[in-house]
Amino acid sequence: MENKNIHSGHRKRVKERFVSEGNLDNFNDLDKLELLLFYSNPRADTKVIAHNIFSKYSNLKQALDAPLEELEKVDGVGENSAVLLKLIPQFAKAYADSEENIKPILTPKDAYDFIKPKFIGEKNERLLLICLGRTLKPVRCEFVSDGSPDSTFPNFRKIVSVLLNSDSTGAIIAHNHPGGISAPSRSDAEFTENLVKTLKPLGIRLNDHIILGADDYFSFAGSNKFRSIFE
Repeated sequence: MENKNIHSGHRKRVKERFVSEGNLDNFNDLDKLELLLFYSNPRADTKVIAHNIFSKYSNLKQALDAPLEELEKVDGVGENSAVLLKLIPQFAKAYADSEENIKPILTPKDAYDFIKPKFIGEKNERLLLICLGRTLKPVRCEFVSDGSPDSTFPNFRKIVSVLLNSDSTGAIIAHNHPGGISAPSRSDAEFTENLVKTLKPLGIRLNDHIILGADDYFSFAGSNKFRSIFE
C-alpha cells in the first residue's frame, strides 16, 4: 500500500497562505507554530503537536524560551523539533546583528532598538557593552558580565579593556531585569556614576545606561533624575 502523508493537502494550503500573504501577521500563535514544525516533523499532524506545546506553555515566547530538555519531553516534539524551536531566537539575534542593520545611536530609543534583540531568551541578568565610534555608530558589542536572575557583577577592568582595544570614543552599557521591572536600583545608579568617572580620564564618554524590562526600558541619560551623571 502506498504510504501517503494524509496531511499533505493541509500543509500545502498553509504554506501557500504564507507565501501569498508574505508574512505571519494574520497567523495566530498556533498557526505559526504548526507551520514551523512542518520542517522538523515531515509526516505528523503538527497542529496536534502545537496544541501539546501550548498546553504546557501559555504563549509562543514561553515555548521558544523553554529549556531544550523540557521541550523534548512534550508529546510529539522530540529532538529535531526542540532544536528547531531553540534556533529561532538565535537566528533573530543574528539577523538583528547584521551589519546592514547597524546605524548611529543618537537617542535612548535608538539604543533600546539596537539592544533589545540581543537579550532575547535571556533568563539571567547580563551586562552588555556597546563601543561607539566618532559617528556614534557601534564598532563592537559584547556581553562583559553574567549574573543571576536578579543581579549581575560588573567587571570594570574588562569594560575598560574592550573599549580601549576597540579604539572607542563613546560607550553605552545595558543590562536586563528578567523579573520585568526596568526601574533602576541604587547599585545601578552607583555603578553608572562610577563608570562615568572611570572612563572620563581615558577620553571615553559613557553616553547612557539602558535597563531592559519585560515590555519597557529605562534610560539613565534620558531621566531628569540621573541625567547630571553624564555631564
